[in-house]
Amino acid sequence: MTTAIVTPAPRRRFDLSWPILIGFSAVLCALIVLPMSWLVFYSFTDKGRFTLENFVKLATDPTFTAPLLTTVIIATSSAIICCAVAAPMGWLVARTDMPLRRTIRALVTASFVTPPFLGAIAWELAQTGPARSWGGTLATATGLVFFGEDSGALMAVDASSGTPLWHFQTNTLWKASPMTYVFDGRQHIAVASGPNILSFALVE
Repeated sequence: MTTAIVTPAPRRRFDLSWPILIGFSAVLCALIVLPMSWLVFYSFTDKGRFTLENFVKLATDPTFTAPLLTTVIIATSSAIICCAVAAPMGWLVARTDMPLRRTIRALVTASFVTPPFLGAIAWELAQTGPARSWGGTLATATGLVFFGEDSGALMAVDASSGTPLWHFQTNTLWKASPMTYVFDGRQHIAVASGPNILSFALVE
């Protein structure tokens, strides 16, 4: 006599990996597509009406053409350097038994996980004081940066290098940021210092 043993089919568990993957993909798409869509929308509109004036201004206004040209130069130079250096280095690491291959691979991996702002600091200016100032900074189109120094002085530095150019000691704890305005054809810098409002005219 033959006995047949029926084994129940295993229950199929619900796989959560696909819903999680789809959810994360949707969030990433929203974070990328939404800002890009708003950028495209506002580039072709002005106060709700369709216009190409933004692109005309981008191509003719020196305020925009100079940064645009700088961006193109940096991007092109970076691409050329990558093709000239990274491609041969990748071939050597992958296809040859050159020394220090593991070190080079580790350095390449580190470049992917290193925060980009580490290489974006143009300059730093150390300050002396109790580190309790609340004031912000003001940058001008003439290449100056104004801020309340922690020692109590209003200071102006070079925007490109951070070199101190001027200061005015007030001996107050800064709680306000400097602002700028034009009066009688001259640019002024004003800031609230304690109970007083200080204003300085920029020298042409």
